Parts: sequence; C-alpha cells; structure tokens
Amino acid sequence: MFGMNHLSPGKMRLFALANLVVCSFLFSCQDHSFPVRIRSLVNQRWAQDQYLEFEFKTHSPDEQVDLLYQVQYGPEYSFENIWLKYWLIGPKNDTLIISKDNLFLFEPGVGKPIGTGTGKRIFLDAYFLKNVRLKDQGLYKIKLRHYMRKDSLYGIQAMGVKVKNCD
Repeated sequence: MFGMNHLSPGKMRLFALANLVVCSFLFSCQDHSFPVRIRSLVNQRWAQDQYLEFEFKTHSPDEQVDLLYQVQYGPEYSFENIWLKYWLIGPKNDTLIISKDNLFLFEPGVGKPIGTGTGKRIFLDAYFLKNVRLKDQGLYKIKLRHYMRKDSLYGIQAMGVKVKNCD
C-alpha cells in the first residue's frame, strides 16, 4: 500500500519533476556566507589601468567554490563583449591563477542583452571558475581588469564577484 503504483501517470511525472528539482538544489553549489562586493564605476567609466579587487574568506581548508562575475551594464555599452583578466590570490599572498576571459554581454550579431533587467540597467552573472578547491583557510583576493582596445570603457556601471560554496 505504500508503493507508488496507485499514482496516476500525471502525478508520477510531477513527483519525478519535484525530486529532480530538490536533488539539483541539494547538489548544486550554494551561495557563500560572506557579503558579495560590487564596485560601482564612477561615470560608468572603467580605465584599463584600474584594477578592481574583491576579497572573500574561507572558513576551512580545502573548500570548493565557484566564482562568478557580476556585471551591471547599460545599452550604451558599445561592444558586444568585454575581455577580462583575473588573478586569484591566496591567503599567503601567492598568485594561484591568472587567466583571461571573453565575456559576452550582448548576443553576437543580434545586439540583444544577455543579462536580465530592463531599460538602462542590465545584470549578468557569469561563471569564470568552477569547482575550484581552495587549499588554505583564510582571506583570498580576486583582481580584475579589462583589456579591451580602448583605454577606458563606458557603459559598465558596476563589477562584482560572487562566490558559491560547493561543499
């Protein structure tokens, strides 16, 4: 009597879908407990020599995290993408990762914003590192800078970094 044979096919599909949603929630990375820092850019201008730094703290050795860019931009941004360089710096002030990304803000050739929002504020969260194991407990830093052809970018309103804990 405790089996699921008494459920209709529609209820079985609903039950299976509910289980899928619950399992994906349980096994996905969760938002880290520290406050995410967002840096507003004065006059929506990001100079190429302007480094943005973000800090977060791990609470135990071997934490596994996902790192996401958080970009706020407007329709006046004149490119479809932004080239970024990032550094992940460990608690011993050692550089753990240096890499570059090509982050698309608008659909190539179409011009439709990829993020969410309306009007003059568009928001985009995009992964740049997934399942990174942070060996040491302590304070980590992420440094960002753009390396577009123009010295200064206009239309990027704010940049941030979001950390999701995978443990």
